[in-house]
Amino acid sequence: MPPNRALDAAIALSRVSSLSLAVAMRSQVLPTGVKLLLRILANETEALKEARHMSGLGETDLVAAAEFYVLQVMLYRGASSPRILGVTADADRTEIRAHMRYLLNWLHPDKNTNAWHASFAGRVIAAWSRIDRGLEDEKPRSLATGTPRSRRSYQVSWVALPLQPAPPEVPTRRSVKQLRVFLVGLTRGVRDRGPR
Repeated sequence: MPPNRALDAAIALSRVSSLSLAVAMRSQVLPTGVKLLLRILANETEALKEARHMSGLGETDLVAAAEFYVLQVMLYRGASSPRILGVTADADRTEIRAHMRYLLNWLHPDKNTNAWHASFAGRVIAAWSRIDRGLEDEKPRSLATGTPRSRRSYQVSWVALPLQPAPPEVPTRRSVKQLRVFLVGLTRGVRDRGPR
């Protein structure tokens, strides 16, 4: 079985877990075999079996590597429509629709319990709409001009963090004093009314 360059790139990126490597991969043409990554994310058992055979990794590691690669190298803010859908600029409509279907199968809120994936689903739909209407994206400015982005203008795509409960507020002297004043005023107001 020939090697799958996209799977190799996803595994390498997940092992290094480096933002600078992800940025470097964004500036390159997508490797061949992206469809396998999308099929893995769409939870196709045959794709997982094929990837396990090629890489020797378990399902959990493969899904994590594919997800990290797709989020960092394809679905980042400012990516062109073909890149978001994981296709080349000259891809035919059938391939583009298949890739969109795999992505939405993974990202759709009805099938994926991870709430922040819904924003990426919107990005995929918008990319399909631009391609379908014939509105081809230009390359991102830094790639079109050939000049690297400065660190100041670089935007990292949003990554969700697990929700942490807010630390309990420690009452300060001022807040305790304000609470006492409020309670005294409340009790005086009740006393002044008297029984009815």
